Amino acid sequence: MCIRHVSLTQCRAGLATNEAASRREKYGRNKLETSGGVTWWNILVRQVSNSLTLVLVIAMVLSYATLDFIEGGVINAVIILNIVVGFFQDYRAEQTIQSLQAMAAPVCKVVRDDGTISTVKADELVPGDIVHLTVGDIVSADLRLATSTNLATDEALLTGESKPCSKSADNTISELSAPLGDRHNIAYSSTTVTRGRGVGVVIATGMSTEIGKIAFLLRDKKQTAQGNWLARTGGRILYAIKNALGLVGTPLQVKLSYFGLLLFGLAILLAIIVFSTAMWDIDGETLIYGICVAVAVIPESLIAVLTITMAVGSKAMAKGNVIVRKMGALEAIGGVTNICSDKTGTLTQGKMLARMAYLADGRTLTVENETSPFDPTSGHISMDGLTIMQSCVLGDVALKAFFQTISVCNLASVFPPKTEDGATGMWSATGEPTEIALQVMAMRVGHSKAEVLEKRGLRLAAEHSFDSSVKRMTVVYESQDPSQGLSCFTKGATEVILDLIEGMDAPTKMIINAQADAMATQGLRVLCLARRTLPLSDRPSLESRAFVEQKLTFVGLVGLYDPPRLESASAIKQCQAAGITVHMLTGDHLKTATTIAQEIGILGPQVPGSHLSSAVMTAPDFDAMTDKELDELETLPFVVARCSPTTKLRMLDTLHRRGKYCVMTGDGVNDSPALKGADVGVAMGLNGSDVSKEAADMVLTDDNFASIVSAIREGRRLFDNIQKVCSLLILTNIDMLTAL
Repeated sequence: MCIRHVSLTQCRAGLATNEAASRREKYGRNKLETSGGVTWWNILVRQVSNSLTLVLVIAMVLSYATLDFIEGGVINAVIILNIVVGFFQDYRAEQTIQSLQAMAAPVCKVVRDDGTISTVKADELVPGDIVHLTVGDIVSADLRLATSTNLATDEALLTGESKPCSKSADNTISELSAPLGDRHNIAYSSTTVTRGRGVGVVIATGMSTEIGKIAFLLRDKKQTAQGNWLARTGGRILYAIKNALGLVGTPLQVKLSYFGLLLFGLAILLAIIVFSTAMWDIDGETLIYGICVAVAVIPESLIAVLTITMAVGSKAMAKGNVIVRKMGALEAIGGVTNICSDKTGTLTQGKMLARMAYLADGRTLTVENETSPFDPTSGHISMDGLTIMQSCVLGDVALKAFFQTISVCNLASVFPPKTEDGATGMWSATGEPTEIALQVMAMRVGHSKAEVLEKRGLRLAAEHSFDSSVKRMTVVYESQDPSQGLSCFTKGATEVILDLIEGMDAPTKMIINAQADAMATQGLRVLCLARRTLPLSDRPSLESRAFVEQKLTFVGLVGLYDPPRLESASAIKQCQAAGITVHMLTGDHLKTATTIAQEIGILGPQVPGSHLSSAVMTAPDFDAMTDKELDELETLPFVVARCSPTTKLRMLDTLHRRGKYCVMTGDGVNDSPALKGADVGVAMGLNGSDVSKEAADMVLTDDNFASIVSAIREGRRLFDNIQKVCSLLILTNIDMLTAL
């Protein structure tokens, strides 16, 4: 339904009950569908679908047939142990879609029958319904906003961005292919309203919503073959046979299945040799001897040894902050060739730091050697190569104005470490990440909010909180000294604040804009600062935002960014040395992603192909390319910005067509299809959603990229140990055959 066809009268009246019922019949209920749920028998069949287990079953039958009950009992116990452990391990891993269903909003406020606002179950919504949103509501369906007031929603489950997304009914989408994070006039199903209120028209329900599309991607897809019906039938039969024999799976699983088939073939060959030496005059003793020789070649203890080896490896990985959910991934991660990683919180700290600032007089400040986003004692601020101290600020008008503005136009609080039981804790903070970064920057030069307010004797007189429609916030303080009047401090988007500056000529405005663009090119989020002084007689007018936020004086610009983890660069260097290519797939903007990639070594002169034009791409450009065009690229992109779930799946498919073995990391619901489709899916334990954890093969308890490198190292060590075990068992069985 087009929002242009919904009048204000329709928004107030809503749909009639009979019309809603008619549309429900047409479009179905507003709920996510499943592919039939978890089928335990399929999981059980999967446990025995490998050649080694089938060979052991045959060996068990032959042992019982020859009345060797001890041998048969041991093999039987090994098989049952392996099936039981594998079944319960995999059963829990197949609960992904249920987590998605649990996220659906249970009720919502909808306008029906000539303006009556009623609370209905979310699954009763239909396209065209008018839904009211307030703070704390879970959006029940995809909505095109009709009206909005300072509205923001948490879309981390869809876009991966931790910062709430501001929404406005007045925005329009210029391109249908615009990324989800750039569609500011749409509120998506299962997201949460974090600020403001709004009214929206339902444009998609159930599986047609963006969250429904993710649920569809999470469904198991049936294997299909190309060509005529005969080729397709043959392809399906071949795939079923390979799947039954365990020839589809991780590298080790496939190799062990081939190993089992080799042993089975060898056992048959030895039995044929025994029977041939008897000139095929097979009596009871010859038959038993032939069977014994055939069974002797099969290392029945191999599965038990593999189970124990993997259990030990799983425990070792747990100590390295990696929890293994699917045992097959334990060895699979050792064979990876490519890692597709998210940026925010995995390669970076997921917190904001102030990196540089531009003052009104043209000077530049730089924050250096910071190690913690909350600790003002780490790092220092320098200007022209000299460290800025508190004494320098007190005698400098421009510096003083800058630090006072970022300090008091701020709602964040930073707390020093507490000492408990003789142990010193860490710095902590509450508030928006951007404001925390500004407060920490001010505290580095002794200008915390509490100190500034106390020294100047200021008390809050008025506050105009951040509004997405005007992209700025302002606070007004009144001094105990009447002669100082009222002090107004404002921060916000550069293009908005500069229009409110009094007496700024065009050349100066051009210089400031150029400086802001230069900061943005470095991947920084830029805020503009301004201030104004009013007489006490204007106190009655402070409630007027338009009155306060005019005739401002420019104070400066400040650039902030989400810093890389300290260990990310060295971990990526280790991957590259081990022949593993690292790709960054992020929902962030292109400039920010490119800057971080260069800083941690994903891009750089040491990386072959990083100078190519295809090394850095946006998701719309990547998605617009055909499979043939992607396959013809010399190097696949190392950085893909503004990613969607389908973009990540296309990257996986492209890598698989090149014969690569991939790890995919993620934390949001939007990452779940890629986590499930990857050879090894790795979810974040601290900030990851339940859905992503259920879809993943492994979970990082510290959300640290370096832990993946440790897991790869452990996986390769495990693979080597299994190879040694196989060699030992083969030699032992050869000795047994020689004795026979």
